Amino acid sequence: MAEKDDPLVEKSGSFIDGDVVAVTGRRKCFVHKSLLERRAANIKEYQTTNPTRYDVSRMPQSRALPLYIHYLYTGEIQCKEDSLGADFKKQDEALFDFYVLAEKLGDSIATHAAMRALMKDHEAHRNTGRPIPWPDSDLVKRVYNETGKNSPWCRMWVDLYIWSAEPDEDYGDFDLPHEFVKDLLKAAFARWSRGESHLKGADTATCCDYHQLEDGQVCGSKKRKRSSTEE
Repeated sequence: MAEKDDPLVEKSGSFIDGDVVAVTGRRKCFVHKSLLERRAANIKEYQTTNPTRYDVSRMPQSRALPLYIHYLYTGEIQCKEDSLGADFKKQDEALFDFYVLAEKLGDSIATHAAMRALMKDHEAHRNTGRPIPWPDSDLVKRVYNETGKNSPWCRMWVDLYIWSAEPDEDYGDFDLPHEFVKDLLKAAFARWSRGESHLKGADTATCCDYHQLEDGQVCGSKKRKRSSTEE
């Protein structure tokens, strides 16, 4: 479909049936009002004086807005699973922006999907048998600074870093708080002392090991979580 006919871009907002709102980031996107408000619990914090318009452009991660809107409609995050090098770092940055944007909008399903995508990417690269050129330490620092040490996203990134580290890695380029780096080293060397080359669960870990969806929500890595009201 040509961009001028794409219902998600500014010129084509009238192509969407039903109540529509415009969300401005690096570009303007149109989305069904009911879908956006159902998924993005905090979207009203970004409402302008016009009740049909929202503005997230002040958020640095607003560049991920088209990716997020695409995900709302398709349930997929557009990522490559076999890229390496610079393109792969850009993909990591896009996933990071997607996660933080979704977190600020209050969409826990989307943040969970970002974690699933990152883990799937890690698995695909590990299975190639080639060195994994990530996570980039600068990105790990961004994850730590913008989501916090105890966030599911940060814990996953740190584990990925340790999984792909060499035994003599000193983490000197992390430039993170000393106690935080000590935690990394303690976790890594405890496993190396047991003769383990990777963290326990490196082959089987899923996004659900880091973040649990709410009752009734669906994760692609396992069956729907049963609601507490179901027998």
